[in-house]
Amino acid sequence: MLARALAAANGELTFFECLTVAAFLAFENAAVDLAVLEVGLGGRLDAVNAIDADAAVVVSIGLDHCDYLGTTLEAIGREKAGIFRSGRPALYGSTAMPASVAAYAAEVGAPLERLGHEFGADVPVPGGPWTWRRGGASLHALPAPALAGDVQYSNAATALAALASIGALPPAATVAAGLSAVRLAGRFQREAGPVEWIFDVSHNADAAAVLARNVRATPTSGRTWWIAGILRDKDARAIALELAAAVRAGDEWCAVGLDGDRGTSGDVLAHVLANALGRPVSSAADVAAGCEWAAAHAQPGDRVIVFGSFHTVGPALEWHRLYSAAPR
Repeated sequence: MLARALAAANGELTFFECLTVAAFLAFENAAVDLAVLEVGLGGRLDAVNAIDADAAVVVSIGLDHCDYLGTTLEAIGREKAGIFRSGRPALYGSTAMPASVAAYAAEVGAPLERLGHEFGADVPVPGGPWTWRRGGASLHALPAPALAGDVQYSNAATALAALASIGALPPAATVAAGLSAVRLAGRFQREAGPVEWIFDVSHNADAAAVLARNVRATPTSGRTWWIAGILRDKDARAIALELAAAVRAGDEWCAVGLDGDRGTSGDVLAHVLANALGRPVSSAADVAAGCEWAAAHAQPGDRVIVFGSFHTVGPALEWHRLYSAAPR
């Protein structure tokens, strides 16, 4: 069916739409039991929204892609809620929800479930066992999610609620094993060594706030070397301001250039970051040069944090893989 739809488009699909159809075909050909599709920019007009999903999840609402989605949380919430379907579960994974989300769910007749209301996570001690609940159902003594940050309890609770809403909740032992083993590249990904490297996409202010909390929760005895690569259409100043509370006096920053239509030079980004942070910021031509800068200066006990975009973290992870494997 999808192959016929692609052929009928007669070459009029965008690059992203072609990739989306390819993903749909991959799921169809593999005859998967469960497919999880991440919606791209916004929701209502995104290509992924062509699928009538059994359940739809909005994890949170933040100010991002404002040129396309609107400049307020209410406007962006309405765009994201566009993935809701009549009679299908709609889940919201944060405690603060724009009224537009609930309004659209009511408009289309999608039963809405909210974190902290219809489902939730009871966490007596951060890092310790916790309880998931939804209605009269619950799972007790679950292990802490292996992903870093207190927000992962909310994320896990939302994922479990989504599965439960379509009758696909795994047994408790399977849930516990998944929470303990889950890995997600580029999301506060820590690579140990004499100098620890941390990779975190953090491409908007909300994600930067989570990164700042994680950095403060994992202090180091040495200095921190920050490598920032942020696309031109992102709010670099807002990202820097969120991170400012996690920056210490001896830390050093380097802004790196990113290629492409949305990229910018390291010099331009360094100017923005320096103004926001009130401190000098070095610059490098690209991600590899920024990583070389940090590797040349960092001492045992220090750490390097690479953040700002998938376009930054992806090349940095590849650089680090080759760097770690090279004889020294």
